[in-house]
Amino acid sequence: MKIKPWAKCTSSLPTDEIETEDGRDFVQYGGKSVAKAIAEDLSAFGCAVEAPQHAHEHGWECSFKFQGRSLWFQVTLIDDYYLVFEDVTFWASKSRPHAAYVEFMRRVGPALRQDIRLENLRWYVEPDDGSEGAQEPVTE
Repeated sequence: MKIKPWAKCTSSLPTDEIETEDGRDFVQYGGKSVAKAIAEDLSAFGCAVEAPQHAHEHGWECSFKFQGRSLWFQVTLIDDYYLVFEDVTFWASKSRPHAAYVEFMRRVGPALRQDIRLENLRWYVEPDDGSEGAQEPVTE
């Protein structure tokens, strides 16, 4: 089994970027509306989702629980939207993926693909890993 935690997509939603008066920097980085859309999608299939938070140059991030497991996602706008979904529990990086995380990743792919606000969704092991991306985040 291979989990692809990174995704890339486009969206017709507003970018929500707010520039400084001189236009040389951002007061608010883009991706808020996409992060909110994803949070709504996660809530629809049973996740307990916190409100997305501005993460400055990283975009927007959001903590949530699925089957009692602490998970997190981030949305970053760099021409396209880059998404990443992670298991943020302490032991997550030190062992095989937890069953709840695997189940979440199996559900999130179809949920986001059905969301008409998100387009051209592809999944990757790493962002811009040189592949054409996959249609699903979990492959056997």
